[in-house]
Amino acid sequence: MKVFKVEEINKIKENVSCIGYFDGVHLGHQRLIEETIKEARRLNVSANVITFYPDPETVVSKKEVKELTSLKRRLELFEEYGIENVLLLEFNEELMCKDKESFINDYIVSSNVNTLVCGFDFHFGYKASGNVSDLKRYKEFNTIEISEVKDNGEKISSTRIRKLIEDGDIKEAKRLMGHE
Repeated sequence: MKVFKVEEINKIKENVSCIGYFDGVHLGHQRLIEETIKEARRLNVSANVITFYPDPETVVSKKEVKELTSLKRRLELFEEYGIENVLLLEFNEELMCKDKESFINDYIVSSNVNTLVCGFDFHFGYKASGNVSDLKRYKEFNTIEISEVKDNGEKISSTRIRKLIEDGDIKEAKRLMGHE
């Protein structure tokens, strides 16, 4: 698996990418990855991930966020699950302040995305002003929206898994993550 930084974005060939922070690479995230790989195979292009480091919340809120999964482990899991390339974006003040149109053009269009896979609640751009509807308006790429992934009627999320860990329910947290 190849990891690209933004300076190398022009080297990325046509692809299907999923996008997000992917803390935990939990069962909800795995659904995005599965759809990305399925669509990439259908189109005979690479299956990629666009992700961020550090956790955007640490830059936005200026507070430390406890990660479920280190960057190193996230990259290992992406590769294990079949991802071929990762575009790793440094989440800093500059990226945080990008308007939604610049974000789309600078990172999605510029990385030759044919189809973008994202969660129903994905937000991007300055003050999270961009959403899935904005992505779907672009003609340069297709957008596949993945609906909420639930377990026992509740959304599978990194927040939920963190709470389980804090409460000492490691077995349930591991089940929702789908890996150690």
